[in-house]
Amino acid sequence: MRLLLVIDANVIIAAMLRDSTTRRILIGGGIMPVAPRMVVVEIEKHIEEISARNSLSVETNRRVLRLLASRIRLMPPRSYRRFLRTAYELIGRRDPTDVPYLAVALAVQADGIWSHDADFASQDLFKVYDTRTLKEMFHNHSLESRE
Repeated sequence: MRLLLVIDANVIIAAMLRDSTTRRILIGGGIMPVAPRMVVVEIEKHIEEISARNSLSVETNRRVLRLLASRIRLMPPRSYRRFLRTAYELIGRRDPTDVPYLAVALAVQADGIWSHDADFASQDLFKVYDTRTLKEMFHNHSLESRE
């Protein structure tokens, strides 16, 4: 089972903060992660805060971000531009910063969105996954595949 999931910045930041379930799911191969390319720039703006939280140097966190980004299909704006209006109509009034993520989901016909942001629940085109749900899914799937 591999899910094509749009992941938001908070999921990537959680994976940067510590060796966690989020990181293992992100790099473990059970999902095909995709995100708007601008997510790297957005995270880079918070790199000093991330460094303060995980006690790693800024440069180490940049390397971690590059490593995680290499596992994510980063979509340039031209690949999802035609879906921005629809995405805005679905979620933009609630949180305009989420519009590119929803536009990417529309562009790639994603299986869902991996986020802890409640704003994504306001749309009904894509299932929204949180880390706990994905952990349970992959745990159950790995048990089934051993039988």
